[in-house]
Amino acid sequence: MLPLLVTTVAQDLTPSFWQQPIDVVLNQILLWFGWIPIALVLLWGFSQMWLNYRQGLYQKKIRWVLLAIDVPSATEQSPKAVENLFSGICGARSTLLWKDKWIVGKADPVFSLEIASDEGYIQFYIRTEERFRDLIESAIYAHYPDAQIATAEDYAGVMPVRYPNDVYDMWGVEHTLKNDYIFPIRTYVDFEDRIAGEIKDPLAQILEQMARMGPGEHLWTQILIRLEGNDWKKKGEKYINKTYGVEEKKKQGGLEQLTRSILELPSGVTEQMIGIKLNDILFGSAPEKKDEDIWRAFKITAMEKESVDSVLRKIGKVGYGVKMRTVYCARKGIYALYKRAPIVKGLFHQFTHLNLNAFSLYPPSIPRDDYFWQRWTTTKKKQILAAAFKGRSFSKGANQFYMNVEEIASLWHFPPITIKAPLIKKSEAKRGEPPVGLPITLPGAMEAGLPGMSAKGEKDFATFPRLIPAEDGQEISVVRLASSKDDQHKQGETQIPITPLKDDEIAVFSVEAPNISVPAGLRPPDLPKGNEEEKAYIPPNLPV
Repeated sequence: MLPLLVTTVAQDLTPSFWQQPIDVVLNQILLWFGWIPIALVLLWGFSQMWLNYRQGLYQKKIRWVLLAIDVPSATEQSPKAVENLFSGICGARSTLLWKDKWIVGKADPVFSLEIASDEGYIQFYIRTEERFRDLIESAIYAHYPDAQIATAEDYAGVMPVRYPNDVYDMWGVEHTLKNDYIFPIRTYVDFEDRIAGEIKDPLAQILEQMARMGPGEHLWTQILIRLEGNDWKKKGEKYINKTYGVEEKKKQGGLEQLTRSILELPSGVTEQMIGIKLNDILFGSAPEKKDEDIWRAFKITAMEKESVDSVLRKIGKVGYGVKMRTVYCARKGIYALYKRAPIVKGLFHQFTHLNLNAFSLYPPSIPRDDYFWQRWTTTKKKQILAAAFKGRSFSKGANQFYMNVEEIASLWHFPPITIKAPLIKKSEAKRGEPPVGLPITLPGAMEAGLPGMSAKGEKDFATFPRLIPAEDGQEISVVRLASSKDDQHKQGETQIPITPLKDDEIAVFSVEAPNISVPAGLRPPDLPKGNEEEKAYIPPNLPV
């Protein structure tokens, strides 16, 4: 099609073409080239629809698990331990091939970090794919050996999705950042008391507010994190270079190069006609070179210096794509939004840094009813927010922003011993390894033929003594050392009298130890010759 278009344009572009009225010329140019940007937009739109469709099918096949974590009751770990935990689970990300993304529908894994207050009782949760359960548990136990982890039912199941509801009502918000994501919020490092050397944990205020929920009230918050590589940090690098006056060389992407090549001919036509290149309008003209200020690095202000240092610190650590939601749900008659709304809106206000960044609310997600026209959409917004929260959706609602592991660990970590917030679900016992000398049942001991039982399988336990059940009407058991499977019932058998038990007696066998000949390979080397009593070898671990 392109060769035909080029031939047609070349034939019509005669000197008389430019002598026509301007509206005729522009109309003809639009007919020739106007379909190109429309086709590009449609192509991009259909590709995104296909990608969402394939990813939706793949998401339905994923098996999710919700892990309830009982935090240690006397831990002295700082949020640094959880920061290391988040850095460790980066191994869950793998490079997606073209087939994996566009055909199979795979996407980067998403984890949900949640704190739930059900009637004042606080529980920490992590929702993950079942294949990453061992990764999460091992990372937690590495830093919190006394923690207890168990699968749990979805606590958000009590919240309905359809509103208005006869039993429950809800209200919630989505959190986003006020400024660009390259600027960090306050982290646990900023809450350290330099004199006392202690961290005034910002999580204490959040837990105390969540513990205020009464009977029939629920307050939940979730932080969705998604691994997306390290491309997010490039924007921070550009900001630092721009602040210090370092000129950045612009690189053209593959799509831009393709579009420029397609529009090269119409760009030349518009340049001859009106003196403006079409490519310059779409992609911008080449910037003029300016004289470099070699003293620019010494002219930055104190606020710029603080911003640059903070951005550099943020992009130096592992980052995640993040979405945050907080929901208040309660039974009708108990539902008290006028008291709980300030808690929901200010739950993360202590992380505000006025010179850098802070949390704000995403207005389109808030179910407002202040004015009559807002009441038309209140019910719909509640349904969207409730469905997004229960489904842990990463596609609905506000756009994602990026935070590094230090910022995420400041928002979600296990409370140390200094936090005295009540009703936090904590582990009530310590985990420990079994004693080193604990007796272990030998292989085959449970398969020994006892009265009323038969062997489970034909296995050769040649090196272990066994109780072999006798046939009907004979002695109950035989103890022997079988040298091979074939002679299992031929040699080395010794009858042992066993006292039968009555119904009211304890099931203990009284076994008379026999003299059993020992194979050559098992005879102790230090037995004195001629001493027949010591030559009688009794096998160790004889089951009785």
